[in-house]
Amino acid sequence: MTDQRRILFIFSDTGGGHRSAVEAIIEAIRQIRPDPPETSLLDFFTCCTPFPLNRAGPLYGPWVNYAAWSWGFGWHLTDNPKMARLVSGLLDRIARPALIDRLKATAPNLVVCDHPLAVCTALHATRAACPGIPYISVITDLGNPHLAWFYPPEVDFCIVPTVSAVERARRMGVPEEKLAVVGLPVSLQFGPNSRPRRQVRADLDLNPDGVIVLVVGGGEGMGRVYPMARAIAQARLPVQIVVIAGRNRGLKSRLEEVGWEVPTRILGFVKNMPDWMRAADVIVTKAGPGTISEALIAGLPILLSGYVPGQEEGNVKLVVDGGAGRLTETPEALVSALRDLVENPDLRARMADAARQLGRPDASLAIARIILDHLDR
Repeated sequence: MTDQRRILFIFSDTGGGHRSAVEAIIEAIRQIRPDPPETSLLDFFTCCTPFPLNRAGPLYGPWVNYAAWSWGFGWHLTDNPKMARLVSGLLDRIARPALIDRLKATAPNLVVCDHPLAVCTALHATRAACPGIPYISVITDLGNPHLAWFYPPEVDFCIVPTVSAVERARRMGVPEEKLAVVGLPVSLQFGPNSRPRRQVRADLDLNPDGVIVLVVGGGEGMGRVYPMARAIAQARLPVQIVVIAGRNRGLKSRLEEVGWEVPTRILGFVKNMPDWMRAADVIVTKAGPGTISEALIAGLPILLSGYVPGQEEGNVKLVVDGGAGRLTETPEALVSALRDLVENPDLRARMADAARQLGRPDASLAIARIILDHLDR
């Protein structure tokens, strides 16, 4: 019998991580339930706020790429209980009427939100439009989630990725019994795979031998991808480089114009990222939580080329303190760290083991089970 119940996921395309997390949860729900409930996605800023807030998605990338200091200033300024409540409350007043209309039209049986600036509005609108249905927050910042994620605390359940996030939830008054440390949801495709690395490399038309360095900037090609890739090549380290520019066509074109000093593959957005991670020995990335979580599951040593101030500082701490990687914010630091990894296979192996210890390959399935359990009550 077809399950006619509906789950609404509220997110926003401010970066690619929120949508990817939702898609990973939906993938897991469909694996658990052969006849799954209906699922739909709603972009909070695009659908529920006026100009210029409704342009938050397209503006986010340029903002954090070119004025990260101002983002960090705003993050730290508002990361206290009083300011988190104030900002969340202002957005609630602006967006709640439109979201209530959307909820009434959709008539979901359960609502999930995975964006910190939408949590307050999503909870209040759900209570107003669909009284009695469960509301669940899924936190997708790893080490140090902004306190706005946890306001108001009257959620039916709050799923957090790390133990450190629990302390911040408690600070905002979320009851202990409504919290679960599960990990960050990533696609099940990043899970265990029986193919040997040499076979994966052959399938991707890569040299089966030697060290492969994967340079990425998330789905949107954000961060310092170009200068870091060029620094590796100009150092003439004995590596193959794979650069994935994501949806950033300008970055891809710029990379393709280069005469590379070492074997280098330039790609745009790919749908087989798990295979590229399985083929690689090291990953160079900004400190986005999704890419970090994927790399940890893949057992990749992580060289962090930068981070969004405030928002991603906790992610850096998680990786570095856990022994899974290093922060290498300059080309010189990156080349030095990479040379250490290339010349010392034992160091690579230790970092890879540390990454696997931090990885949570079953997070999406665990989150899906929690959501389905609340739906079935």
